[in-house]
Amino acid sequence: MGKRGRIFLLCALAGGMAFGATLDEKGFVRDWLVSGPYPNYLRTDGSTRGIGTDFLADAGGEQFAFPKAGDARTATFTADASKLIAGQGSVNEWGKIETFTADATWKAMTFGDGVIDADTVFGDVKDYFVLYAMAYFTAPEATDVRIAVGSDDYHAVFLNDKAIGSKKTSQGVQPGTFNYDARLRKGRNKLLLKLVEVGGGSGFCVQVLGRDGRPVPGLVVDNALSAADLAAFAKELHPPRPA
Repeated sequence: MGKRGRIFLLCALAGGMAFGATLDEKGFVRDWLVSGPYPNYLRTDGSTRGIGTDFLADAGGEQFAFPKAGDARTATFTADASKLIAGQGSVNEWGKIETFTADATWKAMTFGDGVIDADTVFGDVKDYFVLYAMAYFTAPEATDVRIAVGSDDYHAVFLNDKAIGSKKTSQGVQPGTFNYDARLRKGRNKLLLKLVEVGGGSGFCVQVLGRDGRPVPGLVVDNALSAADLAAFAKELHPPRPA
């Protein structure tokens, strides 16, 4: 686990976000749809299972999910008696003696800073969890971009239903640690980040930049899409094949 710098979560509003929010002056995405926590179970060799587990498989999968705010989800965190720590009464990675179910409903959240402290998002689940963050945004023109990611710890990134990058390493959150070249389409786009926490602090940040490293002008985030909006968007990304 890399040592993290001090990260402040200035605000997180779980009720709806401002319509038509723009990226900040450094290109950070601060408006997200967030789902989690999901369990990141430890293996006997000390590795974890979360990065290879698709927790959205029942909703199209990580690559093809089109969630909207309020879509209900739950996640079960199973207590394993074989992991009992003598004298501590803990039988799973989250200090729980009994199996519990977490509310993983997709929530619209607006963060006060582009570098997001994920430890504050899910209450007492602060270690060994998986988080999904989705942003829908429009671009005035098709353009080549660089998706700059900082993550503590592992991550995977999907743009318009295409996997554009992933990393299975532990480090503190630093903007631009990982950079993935991609291309935005004119009009609506979707960006999904999967964050996998493996102990200690946790957080993430995402910037949408031009290939010159500068913020892309005119990008507008709109995470308040209706089911009809999302169905139409899905058809744009995946038009039906001619009969």
